[in-house]
Amino acid sequence: MGRWADQKISIAFVKMLKTQTADEITVIKVCEKAGVNRQSFYYHFKDMGELIRYIVKDKLERYIPKDNIYKKWPEQLEKVLAYSKKHKEKILNICKSSYKAEFLNILKEHAEYLLEEAVDQYLKETDTEIIDEERIFLVNVCSMTFVGIYQLFVEKGLTEDPAQVSAWCAKVFKGSLKFIIEKSQE
Repeated sequence: MGRWADQKISIAFVKMLKTQTADEITVIKVCEKAGVNRQSFYYHFKDMGELIRYIVKDKLERYIPKDNIYKKWPEQLEKVLAYSKKHKEKILNICKSSYKAEFLNILKEHAEYLLEEAVDQYLKETDTEIIDEERIFLVNVCSMTFVGIYQLFVEKGLTEDPAQVSAWCAKVFKGSLKFIIEKSQE
């Protein structure tokens, strides 16, 4: 089956998420829906958690800008929120399961990657240097904030306007990166 098996498995799983929580979906059910055997599943994924990680990372990577992350993050956040709202049942069915923590951890890793890039771009643009511990702290605080914002979005049933949530975040963070970096220079 090769490369197509992982795609068939992930497509089957995502379709099943429309009506079932991730905990209700078994490897056997996914394989039946995908038309593959269990060995194919385990060749590509060690378990359901790894399948979820594969799917979420694939979707999130489509929203990573290749440049100017520092300036583009509000529109990227809006796209992630809009995607989540469009696929509301699937997202909620992951978040209603034991895989919620894994899902939020994947989002945190994604946010950390974006924020590391954004901080580095800002530092380069402003010809500023900070010690690595401050840079890591800044990235961690901001990524946890983004995951918290996303979690609130989910807890409200993914009903809020993604553009409005993104605009609120942009207002809160506008200048805060600059402020924090300037304060670290004192």
